[in-house]
Amino acid sequence: MFLFNFLIISTTLISTSVYALQEVKIASIFPFQTSDYTYNNATYTSVERLQIISSIPMALMQYKDKAEKCGYYFSFKLGGFTFKDMDSLKKNVQQINLSEPWIVYGPEMNKSYFLVHPNINSIIPHVSSFSLFENIENQYTLSASSDVEIGALIDVIEKKKIGKNFIIITDNTCEMCVIYEESAKRILKKRGFNEKKNILYNKILIKEIKDEVLKQKPDFIFLNLEGSDSGHFIANSNLKQFIFIGTKVWGTDVSSDLTLNYNLKKYNGFTVRPLPPEDYSSINVKFIDNDLVSRRLMDNPYYMKFFISRITDSLCKYKPKDRFEFYDIVSKYKIFLRRNIKFATYVLKEGGLSLENSFNISS
Repeated sequence: MFLFNFLIISTTLISTSVYALQEVKIASIFPFQTSDYTYNNATYTSVERLQIISSIPMALMQYKDKAEKCGYYFSFKLGGFTFKDMDSLKKNVQQINLSEPWIVYGPEMNKSYFLVHPNINSIIPHVSSFSLFENIENQYTLSASSDVEIGALIDVIEKKKIGKNFIIITDNTCEMCVIYEESAKRILKKRGFNEKKNILYNKILIKEIKDEVLKQKPDFIFLNLEGSDSGHFIANSNLKQFIFIGTKVWGTDVSSDLTLNYNLKKYNGFTVRPLPPEDYSSINVKFIDNDLVSRRLMDNPYYMKFFISRITDSLCKYKPKDRFEFYDIVSKYKIFLRRNIKFATYVLKEGGLSLENSFNISS
């Protein structure tokens, strides 16, 4: 696999009459990774990166004609940086900002990025489809904040009448998990739940963690780990009498990853995760990757389509003359705000995660 410390890919969607139109520069930033066998919340395999990279121009092409009729055309620049390489990240952000974009998309849940970019610019809107922050200043998320997502998870727990006593098992090396832990502890307490123990996850101490769970006898275990670690813990702890509960950090498959397979058929649990803005439940798209593992299409393409549609609608409605007017429009009219977010509950079934139901939450 080729590794890149810094990468910029540019493209422009041009029609024959484009020279009479106003250029709308859209930039995107995503982290790369150093290995296809590395899984965490801010990295992507080569197959996943291909989905992201291909979905952006496809979304732009879908709204190209409408934008041109309103007097605009899109150009696009993609920047890629190596995960956890802060120098690469800073150079990437600087290069993107020098291009004077109207808006920047990405890089998902990578918290370190959002600590960097305010120090380099303070006005360019930055939009993510999966970040867990609330919409603040020039940062916007198309998905639910961690507080809204945890609230939806608690709604399901209460509806299932599981009980109020719980244990949290958290991986403090996972930045998403740390954010979820803070929200979960605060909101669960506010809603009358009782935290019996907060356990720091360590893969080599599963027996000790199991012994503590058996001692505490919680009604449920908030397993605040990434997908492959969740599957590993559930299978090796042999705690079949307990209910395991998680967030979208579980991903779409806790039963396997590229290197491990888990037998979870006799375990109980569920995860609650936000869904993209448009309903795609009737679209059954799966692909087989290089390791012959069947994986469903990521949510990124659906969020990207929504992202470009909101930009196009705003251009046509408000007619900004330049990027500075567009910045004001994004802030004033909250064009990326989703007041109703659909969530889905996925239950452990036949060793994998299966859709149980979906519901709406007003934020």
